[in-house]
Amino acid sequence: MFSRLRTFKRIGVFALLSISVLSGLGMDWVRKRVGNRIWTFVAPLMFILVMFEIYPGPYQNFAIVEPRPVDYWLAEQPGDGAVAQFPFYQVEDQDQVYNTLIHGKPFIGGFFNAFPPKQYLRIRPVMEGFPDETSLALLRNLQVKYILVDGTAYEKIVNVQEAIEDLGLELIVVFGDDYVYTFRAN
Repeated sequence: MFSRLRTFKRIGVFALLSISVLSGLGMDWVRKRVGNRIWTFVAPLMFILVMFEIYPGPYQNFAIVEPRPVDYWLAEQPGDGAVAQFPFYQVEDQDQVYNTLIHGKPFIGGFFNAFPPKQYLRIRPVMEGFPDETSLALLRNLQVKYILVDGTAYEKIVNVQEAIEDLGLELIVVFGDDYVYTFRAN
């Protein structure tokens, strides 16, 4: 149990549990002191005070999560070719995982929180070197068909595009700053 806490602030669960138990004991003590007649008025008052204390207020600012046009395009593509997102650190973003729900294709990566699978830990250092021969060989080995590159994440996307094309990938579609590559047919 303690190895899964990972951060100091999560030990707060013990404080919350202790406060809850102490509050219950305190309520029982008050009930015994005031008697049943007065308790019928005190109990609802304490309940209202607790509800007032924990009420977070109305939520007014919700983030609107919108799928990208490239994900709709990927959904229309036949077959189930896998998708790889670059730069590779983006595969751990929750919004990228959400985007995969739109296209429904297999993908490399995911939001693994603190316990990523061994395969992911093995391929991550290689994929972080993209674009290079080693990462492309691994992409082929993993049967990736669509290589999605976020142009806003690279300082000089033109240099990255040239390196990608020099390695034998073919640009098949562009949606704003999202570039989709695939392996050239041999």
